[in-house]
Amino acid sequence: MADQILVIDDVAINRIMLEVSLTRMSYQVRLAGAIGEIDSTAAKAAEVVIVASAALGDKPAAALARLRGYLANRHVPVLVITGPAPEDTPARVLQAGADDAMRCPGTEEELMARLRALLRRHRDTMMATALDALQPEGLAEEAAGFDYGGHVLLLSGSGQKITSLSYALRAEGPIRVTTACPNTAKAVLAHERPDVVILSADEAENPRINTLLAEIRASRQPGTCALLVAHPIKALTSATTALDLGADDLFYGSFDPQEIAVRTRALLRRQASLNRMHRSLRRSVEASVTDPLTGLQNRRAAMAEMALLRKRAKTEGALTLVMVADVDHFKRINDGYGHAAGDAALIEVARRMRTALPHAPVMARIGGEEFLVALPINQTDDAHQIAESLRLSVCENPLEISSLLPELNVTISVGYHVSTDPSGPLEAELKTADAALYQAKSAGRNCTVAMLLNAA
Repeated sequence: MADQILVIDDVAINRIMLEVSLTRMSYQVRLAGAIGEIDSTAAKAAEVVIVASAALGDKPAAALARLRGYLANRHVPVLVITGPAPEDTPARVLQAGADDAMRCPGTEEELMARLRALLRRHRDTMMATALDALQPEGLAEEAAGFDYGGHVLLLSGSGQKITSLSYALRAEGPIRVTTACPNTAKAVLAHERPDVVILSADEAENPRINTLLAEIRASRQPGTCALLVAHPIKALTSATTALDLGADDLFYGSFDPQEIAVRTRALLRRQASLNRMHRSLRRSVEASVTDPLTGLQNRRAAMAEMALLRKRAKTEGALTLVMVADVDHFKRINDGYGHAAGDAALIEVARRMRTALPHAPVMARIGGEEFLVALPINQTDDAHQIAESLRLSVCENPLEISSLLPELNVTISVGYHVSTDPSGPLEAELKTADAALYQAKSAGRNCTVAMLLNAA
């Protein structure tokens, strides 16, 4: 389905010319002469709004807020085309809340490139927002305040541009500015982690700047930083190419530190929001596979990792050691010292087990005081030593869980078996290790017992 564009302009010939250009590029276009003339169907369908600054009047911030009200406050990007008056600048409407702005008279080439970039950014933002909304209540991170500064890396070969733009950026807020020449960009980015990178070109640098843009995009993880390219007025083709190469925003025209700073500030806010949503999503994913008390894997994650471990074992012809451990007489700790002490004991037991076998791909809490550990081994004879090292890591030294409680002598029992047939049922392996654990408990606890698969 074609992208839906809403055009608002009080001059009829301008609306018609925009409609012709946009329709030729396969966009579906709806027209309005003023914000108040937008019909509900157009408002609901719009994916980008193009509005002439004249339609915003003398108070663009209020007009844009009114426009977003018509759009039901959806995250629809707004591109403003400024008028010929000297005071009618992109910086003015960007500060008022527009998502992008271009000067009048602009070119169709620039307009189409900005539209494509806006649609791309809009979809990235909508996807991140949708993922963020799926998180359970309480896991989402609160939005950052407006005092967020951020880190900007300014790449330019002009000392004068660096000085004036650094000053303008710092006037926008507590922004940390790092400067470098484009030729040293790769070396700088190897150890810097900026939120926004500004690539400022003069006419001689145009081809190199776009090449550098593509190289930065290719070498950085998606979403880790935003890229703003500043191209001079005589470099339209290079400027629009920059947007299609993945630049998040474009300054095009005679060098204007204020406008570049305003665009950078908007990118910093957007990047902060995306980073916040990515962190929240990462925490949500981690929470879904992690035992909240001990920080080990939960049963769900352990089963998935066991499947991968068995698959690798089958491919490589390796052996897999499967162990089930249980804290001995754990109920006595809970009954004698309280559940808080029991929880503290489990946390310390988990820590010691992880320290003993830091590279085990499966280390999970699968029950109240029961743990599952699995790892590849080279030979069957290694199994007992590894199981013993796990047991001894817990019992060799008393647990100090609180200054108010005596040291606790805690032990674990371990049942294990060595899997030589990774094509067999996973549940059978777990049941075999569990049966070995039962024998360890019956043998007096604080010991390790091995059992063959399918043994009684």
